[in-house]
Amino acid sequence: MTAATDLPSNVLEALHSGRKIEAIKLLRERQGLGLKEAKQAVDRYAGQHPDRIRGLPRDASSVGSGWVGLTVLVVLVVAGYGLGSFFGLW
Repeated sequence: MTAATDLPSNVLEALHSGRKIEAIKLLRERQGLGLKEAKQAVDRYAGQHPDRIRGLPRDASSVGSGWVGLTVLVVLVVAGYGLGSFFGLW
């Protein structure tokens, strides 16, 4: 299997830009790896260097707990109900 340090520069560039699927594809083409092996190599590198990969959470605290999405959903439902009541739809 490919060591994470052996990733070609074009694969690293795609991965650092947050284009993980492209990085896997490029690695498969460049080194003739299967899908599973290429994905494992890219994931291993991303796990070892999370600070270099755009789009990956830096740690568990940056992921969030979903409260923002839930709050937005509640606001939209309440606003929709209020508008529906105002226009006599409910």
